[in-house]
Amino acid sequence: MPSGAPVANFRLAANSSKKDDNGQWVDDARFFIRASAFDRTAEALVEAGLRQGDEVTVRGQIRTSEWETNEGEKRSGPELRVYEIARPVRAPRRNDAPSTSAPPQGDPWGAGSSFANEPPF
Repeated sequence: MPSGAPVANFRLAANSSKKDDNGQWVDDARFFIRASAFDRTAEALVEAGLRQGDEVTVRGQIRTSEWETNEGEKRSGPELRVYEIARPVRAPRRNDAPSTSAPPQGDPWGAGSSFANEPPF
């Protein structure tokens, strides 16, 4: 990376959950990894105002990072080079039961429409 380029170093946690024998959701395995972002991605991270515990979706590349401790010991470990990070977007949850409500009055897409299989435009 060029000298003076923005850098963001942080840790990511991946949590999973599962249903126990009583059908209740419980926390399962956790995985932590060091992560780094550079240039515009690092700047965007700061601008996004993410906080510890926020759920994010990340795209990047796992690499082996090497460093030396203050005592002069050589170390290595996995690190995620982050290319994209975003808050996930999900459709709202629906009830599993089918809707029994009637379409709104004047709804051209609803049953009993005055339009005979034609869109209202």
